Amino acid sequence: DDYIWRVARKHGAPLLYRGIRSWAKDGLAERWLEFLNLIGPPALALAPPLRTCFLEADPRYAHVSSTLIRRRCAAAESVADLVPPSIADAVAKLYG
Repeated sequence: DDYIWRVARKHGAPLLYRGIRSWAKDGLAERWLEFLNLIGPPALALAPPLRTCFLEADPRYAHVSSTLIRRRCAAAESVADLVPPSIADAVAKLYG
């Protein structure tokens, strides 16, 4: 339970990567988190801020959310069409 920028600093990460479905769906919330990650280090730790890089999903997967994946796993339904098949079992085990 800590700020992501603190965890990143502890692990020596020079920047943050955030995955987004699309700017229309996630943009406002992600920009707010980016703002908090920019002001947090200087305000709370007297440290330089970490830059955030965004990775936008392929539009074919814009409907996929962590909530959808968790719901399917809780119902013991397959997530192989939502995540790469090579990790579907691991995801199901993690969230199931």
